[in-house]
Amino acid sequence: MQSARFIPFRKQDIVDMCSQELNNNTQQTSFKQFCDLLASLIHYDYHSTLESLKNNYAPFDPNSDTRSLAPVSEDQKAQCQRDFAKDFAKVLNAANFEVITNEDLQDALNEESLFKVRLEVEFDDFEEVVFYRRGESQLTETITSFWGLRKKPLHFTNYDRVAVFIRFKDSAYFEAKNKTPLGFEPSSTIVKLFQNVPKADLEMLFPNSEVRMRPIDKAIIGSSALIGGAVVLITKLGASILLLLALFAFWGGFRSEAVEMTQQHFVTFAIGMGVFGSFIFKEWSKFKNRKIKFMKALSDNLYFKNLD
Repeated sequence: MQSARFIPFRKQDIVDMCSQELNNNTQQTSFKQFCDLLASLIHYDYHSTLESLKNNYAPFDPNSDTRSLAPVSEDQKAQCQRDFAKDFAKVLNAANFEVITNEDLQDALNEESLFKVRLEVEFDDFEEVVFYRRGESQLTETITSFWGLRKKPLHFTNYDRVAVFIRFKDSAYFEAKNKTPLGFEPSSTIVKLFQNVPKADLEMLFPNSEVRMRPIDKAIIGSSALIGGAVVLITKLGASILLLLALFAFWGGFRSEAVEMTQQHFVTFAIGMGVFGSFIFKEWSKFKNRKIKFMKALSDNLYFKNLD
């Protein structure tokens, strides 16, 4: 694990620890006064940066509740976005955040997820994506599978804080793809802060991530549907299907003996088709419920990890 610039103590705790190393009360008082002056100077210096961030973010703020005095052109918006990204990177660097490289993001997509949900991200939707991290540690969690019968330890890298800067492409891109943006506006910028994010689960922080079935989930649902469907076809529709095949064979000239379809045959066939239809609906509902379960797991994880 590489060394980090971040010191995991509050500012006041650092001041207290340093002052305790001084010899007398006079030195401690002078040191604390110096720290107060330094904090005021830094606060004043970054106040202008904060105002610059607010002013540059205002033209493309999707949740703004204030009015603009004059319309902002697209060129002005683009310049504001560039200035905002520059100041945002400056602030995070001063806060001892490190940029998460593209290699780390690709590793996150390939590593085994801590919670059993497969996610897919459409990276083409983004004009710019930058992830920042602060505080890195190696943790171990016990992962259960096969309904709790199998347990194995999973070692993973955990980030204490992750800041996300994402800028979407313009509306022309989404119109060309005939794609309706859900939950975001084209050309908008999203800034979020999360806590305790495993490196292997960075993809869940993307605003356009979609839940996909894992191969094991598809196998479980598919095998259950295949076996259940075969049982329904044999027990409920077997005789009716054979009768229909014989009827089609007679109409196609492959059978010389006429086939008689009575009212009882039609009633039996209709009941069988109703049972088969209800089975299809049940399996589809099972598939949707499993996907909803995965989406709930995703939202629950994000709810407790989202800070700002």
